Amino acid sequence: MSFCCSQPLVEGNGEKIVVIIGCDSGIGQRLVEAAAAANFVVVAAHFQEQSAAATRTTYEGNGFQVYAMAADLTESVAPLVTVVETAMAAETWRQLWAVVNNAGVCISGLTDLLPPDAYTKTMAINIHVPVRLVYDLLPSLKKTKGSRVINVSSIDGFISSPANAAYTASKHALEAYSDTLRVDMMPWDVKVAIIEPGTMKTPLALGFFDSWFKTFQEAPVDRRKPYGDDWAKARMTNGKKLIEQIVSDPMIVVADIMDAIQSRQPKKHYLCGGAAKYLWWPLSILPVGMRDAMLVKMACPHPPDALDTEQGRAIVAKSIAHLDAP
Repeated sequence: MSFCCSQPLVEGNGEKIVVIIGCDSGIGQRLVEAAAAANFVVVAAHFQEQSAAATRTTYEGNGFQVYAMAADLTESVAPLVTVVETAMAAETWRQLWAVVNNAGVCISGLTDLLPPDAYTKTMAINIHVPVRLVYDLLPSLKKTKGSRVINVSSIDGFISSPANAAYTASKHALEAYSDTLRVDMMPWDVKVAIIEPGTMKTPLALGFFDSWFKTFQEAPVDRRKPYGDDWAKARMTNGKKLIEQIVSDPMIVVADIMDAIQSRQPKKHYLCGGAAKYLWWPLSILPVGMRDAMLVKMACPHPPDALDTEQGRAIVAKSIAHLDAP
């Protein structure tokens, strides 16, 4: 497996350690393969022990240097830090080269139905774990010139997509943290890159509308009623079909993360995939009124039951009037 960088590659040489969290499936799982193949020493953090055991079985005895472990990092990052220290101590010439914060959770749902604890759970994984892990590993990163922190964000880090407030809030926070970290670490030559994927064919993206509908079903009846059960079922069905049509190959993201790991001067932001570059980024820089009008038209093509009246349809039409203006 090979990836093209615009500059000469930094070689793993069996001495540079790359820490990756969120390796149970999807992008993280494939990134372990790519980093190991590039001769990096990989510390792969999983949530499930079964997944960690599968990774160990895959790489042990095959000439790869992969340390696979399992832990709930929302409780403590200490077990992972211990494994990193073990990997560093195994050979005197080893150095911590990169930390890739890839773990994430998305609890979607309409904002008036999404319970406050969804924000707590989302922030715990999407922002608090990266902050704690980077805090603990920065002393080692600062000893290696050119080392880097790579935070996997999303297009939701620069544009707030509908019915996804907890996730977008967490990714906005991660990007703000990353931008500050990058400036603070410049004197130490620790580089910080932000990865911003569009909709990729991963369990997280494919499960978006299942999560959305679960939030709807679990909301109090009086909050669900104005939307209507049939409306919600149709929205879920149509939404799932749309996602299946627009998802991109997650290897696009893996290639960009590998570029961030191996380039001598990695980009500060990586827009991953055509949708991120040519839809979401241009949409994010439109005037606010026009952007909001486009988002509501995309997210709510049919009015909920309580608005499916002449007066309600007029309100919806007014909210997207920016699109029809000359």
